[in-house]
Amino acid sequence: MPRLRQACLIAAVLLWMVPRAEALDPQRAISQYVHHAWRTADGLPQDSISNITRGADGYLWIGTRDGLVRFDGTRFTVFNRLNTPALRSNMFLVVRAGDDGSIWAGTDDGLVRYRHGTFTTYTTADGIPSNYIISLAVSHGALWVGSGLGIVRAAVHDTLAFEAVPGTPRGILSNLLLDARGDLWFSRARTLYRWHDGVSSVVPFVGATDQNANAIREDDHGVVWVAATGGIFRQDGDRLVLFAPTSSPARAVLVDADDALWAGLEGGGLVRWRATFWERYSIDQGLSDDTVQY
Repeated sequence: MPRLRQACLIAAVLLWMVPRAEALDPQRAISQYVHHAWRTADGLPQDSISNITRGADGYLWIGTRDGLVRFDGTRFTVFNRLNTPALRSNMFLVVRAGDDGSIWAGTDDGLVRYRHGTFTTYTTADGIPSNYIISLAVSHGALWVGSGLGIVRAAVHDTLAFEAVPGTPRGILSNLLLDARGDLWFSRARTLYRWHDGVSSVVPFVGATDQNANAIREDDHGVVWVAATGGIFRQDGDRLVLFAPTSSPARAVLVDADDALWAGLEGGGLVRWRATFWERYSIDQGLSDDTVQY
């Protein structure tokens, strides 16, 4: 997996700090927006960012390989094993915001919950099949956990009771997405699945072969989009159709409130679809790095 550096934090802040009811002006070029890069000199524990989410508290929560970071737009607060005894690892692989105000994070040594100023770590002793937590989905009062040995779920309460999800394969399952219909999407190696009523079905890619799903997102209309090796794919019933090919693997995808399609590329910068072509924002236009992964 390519290393994620400052460019990702720039793009993530650009996409996450704009409320869902709003969108960036589609008439303006990406290069017309002012950007700022935050680095270790600004308070980040390292420049490799794995995941970002925005909590109900308004903060951005950032997963890094050296701790969990809370960002208020000016200052970074770092939580790691040195200052937070409840943490078992500093390697944060995924971060999600919960409906109840909780921040959930997956590490290589347990599932972490931050709520009311307190951290709690859940492990195999609590019913999770593996302490390697690579993917999370939180929706409608339920938590779905993708681990190194399969998926479990739990109703979100003060105490969690994890249960296996019937009909899902074992192994490292990533990119969990619970869509508006209640179907669970996830990937395993180069195969994409959709789980419905206890059955996991393979979702084929149409328009390109040998695809690796790198990110799965749902737009405001309930349509699922996938960033993959050959570009951006759009859901068409029970299959995914190539919507916009990319010059390098797509690592991130987002459809904003104006239905503008954005993607982050591996070595290709941040791009926005313009009906027939990608408008690109890269190092040449001032981006700090050409790999945008989240």
